[in-house]
Amino acid sequence: MNTLITSTSETLTQFPAEVRIVLNNLSWETYEHLLADLSDESAVRLTYLDGRLEIMSPSDEHEICNRNLELIINVVLLEYGINAKRLGSKTFKLFKKKYGFEPDSCFYIQNFERVKGVKRVDLLRDPPPDLVVEVDITHSTLDKFSIYALAGVPEIWRHDGDKLRLHALHGSAYVEVQNSLAFPFLASSFVDEVLRNLTALEDVSVLQGFRDWLHKRQQT
Repeated sequence: MNTLITSTSETLTQFPAEVRIVLNNLSWETYEHLLADLSDESAVRLTYLDGRLEIMSPSDEHEICNRNLELIINVVLLEYGINAKRLGSKTFKLFKKKYGFEPDSCFYIQNFERVKGVKRVDLLRDPPPDLVVEVDITHSTLDKFSIYALAGVPEIWRHDGDKLRLHALHGSAYVEVQNSLAFPFLASSFVDEVLRNLTALEDVSVLQGFRDWLHKRQQT
C-alpha cells in the first residue's frame, strides 16, 4: 500500500464525525488503487471526476437520514408490489468518461428487468440506477450532480441536512421537481414530512402510518 493510501486511511479513522477529503490531480490508476484498498471500509464513499477525488466518511446523522430514506422507499416498493434491485452504495465508474461515484443508496426500478439476474452491474453495458439517494449534510466540494448527469441517472433524492428535495434529469442538467419520477404519487413535501417524523420519533409507527396511507391510496 503506498504512502498516499496509508495516510488517507489513517486520517479517516481519526475522525468520528463526517469528514471530507479532496485530492487533486489524481490519476485513474490511483483512484482504482484507493477503491481496492478501501473496499472493506463500508462507511467510506469515493467520488471521482477528471482527476479530482473526494473521500467522505459519513457521520451518524448522515447514515440515519440515508437509512430512513431507504426504509421509506422500501415500504413503497413492498406496498405496491414493485420489483427493484437495491445496490446501496455500489461503486459505479466509467474510465472513458473519467468518473466514478458511490451513492448513499440506489435503486433500479423502471429498469429492473434490464438488470434482473445481473450479478455485477457495469455501466459499459447496463443502464445507470433509476433512483439515487444523496445525503449532503456538509456539502460536497465536487459537483456530484454533473457526475450523475454524465451517467444518465434519471432521479436524485437529495437531503441537505435540513430538507429533502427531488431532482429529475432534463437534458444534461437536473431540475427540482415536486413529485418523484419513480413514484409519481409521492410529493417531496410529503416524503420530507414522513422522514422528519421517522427521524425525530424513531418509532416504527411512523412507517406503519405511511404504509396505511399508501394502502388507502390504492383503494381509492
